[in-house]
Amino acid sequence: MATPQVPKGAKSDKEWRDAIRRAVHEQRTVDEDGKPAKRKALFLLARKTVDEALNGNMVAVKEIGDRLDGRPAQAVDVAVAVSVERIERLIVDPVQVIEHEPQPVAALDAPIRRAAVGETARKGRDIPIGG
Repeated sequence: MATPQVPKGAKSDKEWRDAIRRAVHEQRTVDEDGKPAKRKALFLLARKTVDEALNGNMVAVKEIGDRLDGRPAQAVDVAVAVSVERIERLIVDPVQVIEHEPQPVAALDAPIRRAAVGETARKGRDIPIGG
């Protein structure tokens, strides 16, 4: 991966970020098993983080978990206001439903009447609704 370059003549407004990016992409000579090896500083930082996690540093453990699995989703509490304009009660005449052969659910709409709370049944028995 190439180091990001700022166009010539343009000055970045994020000098610290640019300096860090250049530093982590620098090649460093390190001693691996008695032999010199060139590694990117970013790799060395990642290795150091893993070593710290293995030594019990919980901040390093959390950082590795967040980088590999992603941060846990933040819980959001949502309150919803509900407005009820009308409540309906379904009235079914059990005699009509029992006397007929089993029918598809759509065919049962005929013996069902809808009435608003407070009204009385108009057909059959006068039973107050909601009272």
